[in-house]
Amino acid sequence: MRSSANHETESGLRILLAEDNPINCKAAKKMLERLGHEVVCHYNGLAAVEGARNQTYDVILMDCRMPELDGFEAARRIRSLEGPNTETPIIALTASVSHETRDECFEAGMTDYLVKPVSLESLIVALTPLVERKRGSVHV
Repeated sequence: MRSSANHETESGLRILLAEDNPINCKAAKKMLERLGHEVVCHYNGLAAVEGARNQTYDVILMDCRMPELDGFEAARRIRSLEGPNTETPIIALTASVSHETRDECFEAGMTDYLVKPVSLESLIVALTPLVERKRGSVHV
């Protein structure tokens, strides 16, 4: 029989967090780790694409406005990679609530979006289906 702690570790998500603001990245990482997830931060779109090229993630949280390469183009490049994350859910993190930005997220290959500032509750709502799916695969 598995302990509850092991169950949480096994069902926690491996998350790539692309966020150019170090304070926002640290705060989001702390929230996500408290929920039992493993988080790797990248501070620009190019670094996020490189991270996605080489490591497998359960979900990618992508800031839309970053230096060097914005989140929209980073998502497009991740989708075109031959590698472990071509189908990985990408959730946009954006300060914009406009329909145009939402549409641009989906056109870039993102699967969902959250409006900044991102709350703990909105993260839980967005990530719960992914955790449940992973839990289901752990017990197969």
